[in-house]
Amino acid sequence: MESADNKEVHARDIRNGIPGNDPVLRRLCRMYQELLMHDGFAEMHIDIKILKRGQKEVIIQSGKQYRYVVDVPGKLVHWE
Repeated sequence: MESADNKEVHARDIRNGIPGNDPVLRRLCRMYQELLMHDGFAEMHIDIKILKRGQKEVIIQSGKQYRYVVDVPGKLVHWE
């Protein structure tokens, strides 16, 4: 069984190991906090599309659409 420390390390490795991933995570966290504090119903969608040359497009939608292109290395560390 993995300890909480190991899970944190894996999550940090994935975040720091993917170029361009930090802006996506910052936007996602900020939108989640805004929607959670909203006084009514809220909805958020995340779409990930495969592009050429080892890239993926991440689209975060909640009223507005935010699009990011992220370089994805060959194999990612698997974490739960």
